[in-house]
This record gives sequence, structure tokens and C-alpha cells, in this order.
Amino acid sequence: MLRDRRRWARRRAGALSPIRVLVVVGVALVLAGVAAGSVSQVAPASAPYRRDVARSFALLVAPVAARSQATGATLRGVLGSGPSMGRRRFFAVLSGVRHDSQAELSDLTVPPPLLPAGGDGCVAALRDRASAAAGMAAALEDLLGGPGGSRPSSPSTASAGLARQGGLVLRSDAAWASCRAELGRGPGHVRIPTSRWAPDPALWSASSLAATASAVAGSSTLAVRHDLLILSGAVGFSPPVLADSNGAAVLPPTPTVTVRLVLANHGNVDERGVVVRLAVTGGRVPPVEEVVDVAAGGSTAVDPPPLHVPPGLHGTLTVSVDGPSGAGRGVSIPIAVAPAPPPSTTTTTTTTAPRTSTRGGSGTAAAHPGGAGSGGGRRPGSSG
Repeated sequence: MLRDRRRWARRRAGALSPIRVLVVVGVALVLAGVAAGSVSQVAPASAPYRRDVARSFALLVAPVAARSQATGATLRGVLGSGPSMGRRRFFAVLSGVRHDSQAELSDLTVPPPLLPAGGDGCVAALRDRASAAAGMAAALEDLLGGPGGSRPSSPSTASAGLARQGGLVLRSDAAWASCRAELGRGPGHVRIPTSRWAPDPALWSASSLAATASAVAGSSTLAVRHDLLILSGAVGFSPPVLADSNGAAVLPPTPTVTVRLVLANHGNVDERGVVVRLAVTGGRVPPVEEVVDVAAGGSTAVDPPPLHVPPGLHGTLTVSVDGPSGAGRGVSIPIAVAPAPPPSTTTTTTTTAPRTSTRGGSGTAAAHPGGAGSGGGRRPGSSG
């Protein structure tokens, strides 16, 4: 009997009372409601956020799109009119396109922005354009032998390189159009400007770019032209010239003469390793030289070592210019070095005073008529 009561008590304790069941069910319903409410809040809360991200990206990309559009127009211009440009202008435009396309990519990606859905297409377009601009500039510059004009590549090599970059240009336009369309469909339905580098896809075909390479290679305005010269009006001497006698620069007596020069490059290629040599005729003067570089259209100062000149020199200073491509235009100047002045002589005069003697400690006076002598003198006519 006692055992049955204990067994019944244990079964009663293990069973849940109706109140406890209600409490458990209520808590479960509350938790389920909270979870459902949280889930229902996700979509409304994220939609404004995505819309703000898209709008911010559109504000960031709009000026970059306009600049990229202009850069593409510049590149199309140099492909069309490049063969008639001057060489220096041609290289400057290519360098500008390379720099601008890279700057546009950096402006959109540094620091990395929050990208909306589809925004990566705009970034990919700018990255392809920067690569295409750099590759086309390199292919055309190599075709002309670079800034120095040496070792140009073949038109076939340039054509192949241009064709590869042309494919990137076409791909960049497709990526930009995809980015623009997806942003228009996304949150906020934002719109960004159109940006196309290839409004005429035929310009970027392999055959069209091969024709461009041939025209650039055969252009007379892009051909290498060397023109180096010493500016005669900018020649200076140290020590300074004393006078200009019959066209000759007369220098003061000096053991050394320093000549200051300016080398100008009126050609259209950079010149490197130009040897400027100074020699003097009319005396035993060892020649001196200086090696310099000078950019196309620029000039540079030349400071060769001093010339060791003998006194009284009369001769001609000849400045010659020898570049890797040949001789430039030098200058010749008659010079004269004044002789050293004769050494100065010094005359020394010694004066000796007359000696005087004394006897018995008495002084001796100079004798003169009527003067008194020692021991007393007797006047003439006086009596003794």
C-alpha cells in the first residue's frame, strides 16, 4: 500500500500541470512573435539603406563619367589626326590620355566606395580604359622609337598591340552600359551619365587600327629630327672679359678660364650623352669636355672644367657638339689673355749722418764765419 502511494506521487510530480503548460506555450508564442517581427523589419529597413548607397555612388560616378568621356574623345582624336601632328605634340597627347584615364580610375576606387548592385561594372569599365590607354600609348610610342627616336618597332607589332587594346575599349563600353542599366533598375532607380569610348566600333577594329599604325610609321611630321646648337649669345667667361677688341674676347691675366655655355635642342627627340668639347688654337691648351642630356625642345646649362691658358695667349676658342645622332652646331670665339705684368722693382736709399768728435768733454760746433771755436777765439783786430 505504501509502495503504491509513492509510485503515484512520483508520476504526479513528473507530469506538467495545466498552468505550467500554459506558461510554456505563452512564452513560445511571444518568442515566435518577436522573431517574426524582426524578420518583417529587415526588408523595410534595408531598402532605404540600399537606396542611399546607390544615390551616393551615382553622385560620385557622375563627374568621373564626364571626364572619362572626354578622355575617350581625345584618344579617338589622336588615332585619327595623329599622323599629321608634330612629334612632340603627339607624345604629349598620348601621355595625357594615359595619365587622365588612370586618374579617373583612382578617383572612383580610392578609397574604395560602397558599391551598389551593378556598381562593379562601372569600376571594371574604368579599369579596362586605363589599361587600354596605357597599352595604346606604349604601342604608338614604340612604333616611333620612343622619345629618343631609337629602335622603332615594326608596324605589324604595333598593329597587334593596338588590336588587343581596342578589344578592351569595346569591353569597357559594354561594362559601363550594364552598370548604368542595373543601377536604373535597382533601389532608388538612380541614373548615371552615358560614357562611351567607342561610339563607332569600326574605328577599333583590327583593320582600322592597322591602318593607323601604318600612317603613323610613315608620317613626315612624326619623323625624327635632330638639331643641337650652342647659343652664341649665352656664352660667358670667368674671369669676366675686359674688352672686346676686333671681335676677340680679351681676358685679364689668369692661369685658368671657365667658360659657361647653353646647349639648346631644337629637334623633336630627346638627346642623351651629348659631348660638348672646348679646344683652343694658338697655344698649348689641353681641351676639356662635358657630357649632358637635353630634352626635345629644351635647353640645358653646360659647365665644362676650366681651361688652363698661358699668359699672353692669342687664339680661337672652338666649342663643338657631338651627339649620338651626329654633330650639332657649335661656336668659335677669338680670345686673348693679357700678359702678366712685369715684376715691380723696389729702390732702397741709405743716408749716413756726419760723425762728430769731442775732446776734453767739450762740444764742437759747426765752423762758420764769425763763429766761436774751442778754447776761446780772438776776434780779428783785437789786442792780446
